[in-house]
Amino acid sequence: LLSAFQYGYNNGNMNTQAGVQRAALGIPTSAGASADNVWALCVSLFCMGALVGCNLSGSLADKWGRKKFLLLSALVYLLGGLLEAASALPPCADPGGVP
Repeated sequence: LLSAFQYGYNNGNMNTQAGVQRAALGIPTSAGASADNVWALCVSLFCMGALVGCNLSGSLADKWGRKKFLLLSALVYLLGGLLEAASALPPCADPGGVP
């Protein structure tokens, strides 16, 4: 449980970054009820993933060992963070072209 805090407790709060996430997903903030329903679905799926993950993590940690499971979950967080960072990198100049 405490290992999750090192990855950012704020990630569990959907309202803090709601504007940025809605913009990234293309869900407008003032488009009426249909856009709000899509955002509500995103928040619900986020909470459902947390529910499933919490229920599975204890049994998987017992099955594989706590240390191995903690390292595996840290690897998943690391890979997710790397993919997230790579998706936001600015385009690179063509090394074969003229700058």
